[in-house]
Amino acid sequence: MLPAHVSSAVRSIVAALTTAAAAVSNLSAQRAHPGYGLREVRDLGSAGVTLIVGVPQGEFGRNVDVAGGINLFVAPRLGRSSPLSLRIDGSYLLYGREQQYVSQPYFPLAITTTYSIATLGLGPQLTLGADSPVRLYGFGTVGVSYIWARSSYDVGACG
Repeated sequence: MLPAHVSSAVRSIVAALTTAAAAVSNLSAQRAHPGYGLREVRDLGSAGVTLIVGVPQGEFGRNVDVAGGINLFVAPRLGRSSPLSLRIDGSYLLYGREQQYVSQPYFPLAITTTYSIATLGLGPQLTLGADSPVRLYGFGTVGVSYIWARSSYDVGACG
């Protein structure tokens, strides 16, 4: 029991940690008794989608603001019980958008430019803790990046 002077935020954090610990112990108990609870049919590897933030550095950082985007990866295992996987990783970042209006004698002209970066990488991924509900992993990739700018224009209400 927590003392009365402890804030409600601290109480919420303690409650969340207690719930998480109970869930992990229940999962461990299910794994300890074969035939009960959750079972893995086949562990082929891992895959995921994440939101990413890019913070430009150096000269690039003086001209560009923070970038946002999405990352997709798949890491199939190199053997059924192997902790080693081959990770294929791709991402897309949007790091800028400009819109300029140009006055014309008969119609306004809007020019929109979007700045983007795409990456594709390949490399090993090592996963530790195959028999536990919490797994640690590390990876390294080598690959390519493609940086581009795309401009489009809009003439008045004509598109």
